Amino acid sequence: MSSNKSRERLTAYRRIAIALLMAAAQWAYAAPHNASGTVNLLNLPDGASQGANQSWVTVTGVTSLGSCPTNGGLVLLRMRDDVPGQKQFATLLAAKVSGSNVAVFVDDAYVDPTGFCYLLFLQIS
Repeated sequence: MSSNKSRERLTAYRRIAIALLMAAAQWAYAAPHNASGTVNLLNLPDGASQGANQSWVTVTGVTSLGSCPTNGGLVLLRMRDDVPGQKQFATLLAAKVSGSNVAVFVDDAYVDPTGFCYLLFLQIS
């Protein structure tokens, strides 16, 4: 009887260990990435009908940033609807109008519910 309990306990520990390893593996691949180019498309949808945090940008030539998904061959980067996200949008709009080069920075661990990466940092040159 006690050997059955020992086996059951060992099996439970193995399942917990496997679950922890699988969860850790997800974060092991997350890392910061950056790239640069000119603003290709800047999208600002209506938050009332589209939901929160739906603004996004694509940058010409940025076809890969870690595991961030693409849209039309370019990495689609989400911006939040908070004050920093509004500043990002305004900065990207100025870069689009002026044709300036932008450097975008992401960490593919920070994604929206649909898996698109959030723009964490940007620079204009």
